[in-house]
Amino acid sequence: MNAYQNVLVPSSVTDAGVKPATTIAFTEGPAVDAGGNVYFSDIMNNRILKLAPDGTRSVFREPSFRTNGQTFDQRGRLYHCEGSEFGPGGGRRVTRTDFTKNTYEVLTDRYEGVRYNSPNDICVDGQGRVYFTDPCYGDRSIMEMEIEGVYRIDLDGAVKPWMPRETSRTSGWFMISPRGGAGTACGWTSKETSMWRRVSWRRVIAGKLRTCLPPCTS
Repeated sequence: MNAYQNVLVPSSVTDAGVKPATTIAFTEGPAVDAGGNVYFSDIMNNRILKLAPDGTRSVFREPSFRTNGQTFDQRGRLYHCEGSEFGPGGGRRVTRTDFTKNTYEVLTDRYEGVRYNSPNDICVDGQGRVYFTDPCYGDRSIMEMEIEGVYRIDLDGAVKPWMPRETSRTSGWFMISPRGGAGTACGWTSKETSMWRRVSWRRVIAGKLRTCLPPCTS
């Protein structure tokens, strides 16, 4: 059981009309579709839940292969980072659900023949390219990769490293700016494997990829 599962909401909050939407073990990866449905990961219970606008909760997928981060693209397809945390059965891959075709497919489970660590967070740019982080938390003996990196899946399905190969760790949060090009991605990185030290930003400026520390203004 999650240690925080039985923590009560303060009475001052409930008096104001605020209440928990639902209670689960460990949540990650919220993604909202055009209809207002929220899909989110319940990693410890190995499932993806769906919260409808009226508050109805249902199980969308079980098992979820330890899905963590999720996001929708402009075509309404849902992407999943299937990790390796909180129990057995992790997919260690990136998958996609297409609701219009009723399909669920693996986009990538290896880079150059080597399995990913634990895909964690994901986003899609305006051109439809997919970016995802691949850290390794917990049992590091599972690692086949030499790094914990960030990768990009191009439209033709080719996978390329997006952070420098010498980067030793990437975090679990990731975003793309809506303004031009491939936008901005940001995440915690560190040469130390035990603690994150700084935030790095990857920006596409005039067609060239740059790395800097905040504030990153040029």
